[in-house]
Amino acid sequence: MRRAAAGESHGILHDRRRHGDAPSGGAFLSQDHKGVPVRFAAIVLSVLALFAFSGAAHARKAPLTDPAPVSIPAGLDQEQVTKDIKRALIGRGWAIEQEQPGDITTVLHLRDHVARVHVTWDTGTIRIAYVDSTNLNYEDRRGKRFIHPNYLGWVNNIAQDMKTNLQLTALDK
Repeated sequence: MRRAAAGESHGILHDRRRHGDAPSGGAFLSQDHKGVPVRFAAIVLSVLALFAFSGAAHARKAPLTDPAPVSIPAGLDQEQVTKDIKRALIGRGWAIEQEQPGDITTVLHLRDHVARVHVTWDTGTIRIAYVDSTNLNYEDRRGKRFIHPNYLGWVNNIAQDMKTNLQLTALDK
C-alpha cells in the first residue's frame, strides 16, 4: 500500500507549519512568504495611504505670486494699451467688472471657481494683482499666501497674452 507516501506528505505539511509556510486559520495571524506578519503589513500600508492622501491635499496649493510686470513697448498710447489688455482678458474668458483709466478689475468664472484680479498700468508696465477667489483653496499662512496651482496658470496666461498683444500692436506702428 502507499502508506509511506502518505506519511511523507504528512511530514512535509508538518515541516511547513513549523517554518510558517502553511496556511493558518486566521488571516490577521498569517504570514506572507518572507515571514512578515500580514497584520503588520496592513498597518504599514494604512499609514502610507494616510500620508499619500494628506500629501494630495497639500499638493493642490502653491505659493501665490503675482505675475512679473509686463513691459509696454515704447510708442503705444494708452488707448492701444487698454485695448490690448482687454483683448487678452476677454480672449481668456475674464469679464471686466470695473474700469478706470489705467485700472481694471476683472473676474473669471470657471465651473464652480471664481478668481478676481486687479490690472493696473502706466506708460511703462502692466501689473496683475490677486484680489480674491472662491473655491481655489486660498490660504494666508503666517504672511505667506497659497492658492490652487490652476490660478497661477490662468493669470500667467493673461500676462503672456497681454505681452504678445502689445508686441503685435507695436509692430503695426
